[in-house]
This record gives sequence, structure tokens and C-alpha cells, in this order.
Amino acid sequence: MSPGIFTWSESLNASQQRDSGRLLDVHPLQVCLPFEENKLISWPLHLANNSEDEHVAFRCTPKTSELYFNWLSQLCGILPPKSSCTYVVTMERQQQPPANMDALDLFLDCGLVPKGTELSDVNHYTILSDIEESEIDDVVITVCHPADDTVTSEQPIRPRIKILWSVDSEFVTMDVHPTEPWVLAGHYSGYVSMWNYETPQARMLLLKIAKGRRDEPCRSIRFIARMEWFVAGDVDGFIHVYACMTNKGLKKFKAHKAWVMSLSIHPSHPFLLASSDDHLIKLWNWENDWSCIRTFESHSNRVEQVMFNPRDGKTFASVSLDGTVKIWSTFSHVPIATFDSFPDKLLCVDYFSPDGDRQYLVTGSTNGMARIWDLETEACIRQLRGLRCDWGCNVGVIDYLPSLPILITASPDNVVSFHNTITYRSVKTFNFMLGRVNAGFAYIKSIRR
Repeated sequence: MSPGIFTWSESLNASQQRDSGRLLDVHPLQVCLPFEENKLISWPLHLANNSEDEHVAFRCTPKTSELYFNWLSQLCGILPPKSSCTYVVTMERQQQPPANMDALDLFLDCGLVPKGTELSDVNHYTILSDIEESEIDDVVITVCHPADDTVTSEQPIRPRIKILWSVDSEFVTMDVHPTEPWVLAGHYSGYVSMWNYETPQARMLLLKIAKGRRDEPCRSIRFIARMEWFVAGDVDGFIHVYACMTNKGLKKFKAHKAWVMSLSIHPSHPFLLASSDDHLIKLWNWENDWSCIRTFESHSNRVEQVMFNPRDGKTFASVSLDGTVKIWSTFSHVPIATFDSFPDKLLCVDYFSPDGDRQYLVTGSTNGMARIWDLETEACIRQLRGLRCDWGCNVGVIDYLPSLPILITASPDNVVSFHNTITYRSVKTFNFMLGRVNAGFAYIKSIRR
């Protein structure tokens, strides 16, 4: 996305929109975009359905047939009552701005979904065609240049969305450096890339870790920040160690007999956990020439993810396609506890403490369900259904504020949701309209200005 500025303004505030009979509250109604040659420019479009019991269908279309916007056909759906969603609209790279900025205007059509409609069978893009034209609410979102006299926003703000765009292949996994402005990504093509999100020429590195292999995803990467290294696992079971500053390969060793699926770095000791398609988990010590300290064997299928307990570092969690969550001590090859989520096949896991004291796990599964597990009672206390997708669910936790962690769920239908960790209700939903969300999560604790 462009590092420039954009502003937005609304000719009507939310209460005025509701009073005027709008089916959805829409913000912004006017977007002021800078133009930079060959730059992606994005902004958030917020939609809210404040009705008590009505479902509202919506669809966004361009004013002209020019293809200025990326994935605009994805900006459609049905908002349940008392819910909201944020879509990230992205303008494609352009050599020059349009002669008439009106060509960038967007139309948002909204209509009430008839009572009794089976929502699971509805085509979100075509449902408005079945609603009487007189019942359609048309909203115009105007786009202008910041220098335009019609801009009513008092003060421009910097965008909070930056897109790192790879033309090589999709991202499969990612990590962020805790102190440097670096993002590490593993690709479907088997490449690893590193990006600096503070520079215009963002990509710093692109390398193939499994030589001779074609289109074999790199599913596991991690920074080891205190050593200024990063590590990556490949399809043949090797782990590769590189220096961050020079990109020089420092070590390559055979860790597993099959795909390395996940890596986790100990918060204080020189330990690396690795899980694999060979059903095993192994603990490695990089201060002892990357020797294997212990092998953990109890899962009966691929171990999709491992995660050190951030609170004590003496235990860790693992999830597998065998449908189980296992809690382990780093000192024993026998699991401390096993939670069964059968028939769910589990993909991911994270720790969180909503009250800063009691600790829980959140897991995501192939059927699109997230589960909350109480580590004290060893029971599932909540199932988060309705995540809009039956193709899988990724989960993550932002614990920058330990007393107020944020639970995140995402699925391959482009939707990312933020959940309250007390009630587990979805409080904010984003759709970036850039394809499926399958690279996991990482968060930046601070942005240097």
C-alpha cells in the first residue's frame, strides 16, 4: 500500500444515516486518495447493521467497467442484525490516475433478506437480484483527490494498512521480528522471503530452501531474534538456519523423516521445538551444535503445530490431525494431558489468559470450528461456531496487553474476526479481499514513527 496519506469524511454521521432510513451504516462515504505510480492504495470500508432482527444483503460494484479495484467482487455478503464488518478495499497499481476521479466511485446496494430465507443456501453476490428494485437501498461512495475542494475531513491521517505483495506465490506461514521492522514469510512455492515494512522497496530477501523441489510449500519459519537468526523447515525434514543480516546459511540438519510443519522458539533457553508429518515432536539445543535433546511421540497423525507455554517455558502444547491436543513437559516424553476434539482435525493452537491469571488454550480445526480449553479442568468450555467457512480455521492471540488479550480467528474465505476473550463474541470482522487467509498470525508490538 502507498506510504502516503488518505483522508475520509462522511456527509452523514451514523445517527443521521439511520434516521434517513439507511439499511446499513456505511463509513466512509467519501474517500480521499493520494496517487503514487505503481503503488497499491487501500482503505477500510466499515459496514454496520444496527437493526434488531433484519438480515441485510449487500453488494459493491464499480461505477465504471475499468478494473481499478482488486477483488471487488468479494465485497458482498449478508450482515446479521447487530453486527458489523470491515472490508479492506484496494486500488490496483496504476501508471497514472484517471482523468476523472469520478471513475473510481463505488456503488453499494443493500436489501433486506426475506424472512425465512435459508442463509446457508444463499449466493451472496446474486441475492439482491431476487429483491424488488424499489426495495434496494443505493449508497454511493465517492473517491476524490486530497486537494479536491470537496474534501470535508478536518485532518488527514496516515493509513493503518500496509500490503506486502508477493508475485512469486501465496504465503503459507509468517513471523514478525520483535524489535526490527521485518516480516518473514514462507511460500507455497518453497521460497522464504523477508520484508521491511518501513521501506518503499519492502522485500529484503527471497531464497529457495529446498533445492530441486518445485511447488513444495515452506510451512514453518521463525525468527530467533536474540541470535539474529531465522530458521525454516522444509518438505524433506531438514531445518535450515540463516543469519538475518547477511542471509548466509549457517546450518542445515536432518530433523525429521517428513515435512517440518511447525517451529517454536523457547522464550529464554536455546531450545527449538519442531513438529512433523512423521507424527513426532523434537526438542533441539542450538548451543550444543543443534543436538536433539528429546523426542516426543504420542500423536497418531501429522502434528500441525507446537507452541511453548509463554508463561513458564517448561511446558508446551501440540495439536494434530488425529484430533487431539496434548500438553507436554520439556523434561518428559510422556504427555501430561490429552484433550480429545474428535472428529475435528486440529490445525493450530495458542495460549491466552483473559483475566491475567487462569490459562486457556484456543485451537482451530479443519471444519472451521475454534475451541476454548481450560488447562485446569482439562475440558472444552466453548465452541466458536459460525466462522463462515468449512475449509479450516486459523487461530491466534494478541497479548500485547496481558490483561486484555485479543482472540483472532481466520478462515480461507478471506474473513478475519476479533473476539472478546471474556464473552468470546466477535467484536470486529475484517475482509481484506485479497484471497484466502492461510498464513497464520503475527503482531507488531510497536510501530516506530
